[in-house]
Amino acid sequence: MKVFRVSVGLMILASVSGCFPRTYTYSVGHDIPAEAVTKITKGTTTTAQLVQLLGEPYGKQVVSDTDEKWIYMYQVGESTSKGLGKVESEGHKKMLDILVRGGVVTNFAYTEGPVEIQQGAQ
Repeated sequence: MKVFRVSVGLMILASVSGCFPRTYTYSVGHDIPAEAVTKITKGTTTTAQLVQLLGEPYGKQVVSDTDEKWIYMYQVGESTSKGLGKVESEGHKKMLDILVRGGVVTNFAYTEGPVEIQQGAQ
């Protein structure tokens, strides 16, 4: 009988333990220094210079026969499990999208700001 009570108690504890908040920190990509972005010049900066300034991009996409998009992304923050499938995330995100033609930057856009995500049961 004691074994049964202990087993039931452990099962209840295991099922309820998922209801307690747990916080995890995360980061994706590499930081994008603002001073590096100021050194990018449309029509002048080459892909070799981009790699020297920022490292390899997070991703690359073929846009057309002549154009390629380089994507630099960095996100850092915390995700908290609130139990019962609910997750809240807060953090900061930086994005740098660069259009490249013939190995030279033709256009770019840099954005940054907060990230707030809620998933699961409300």
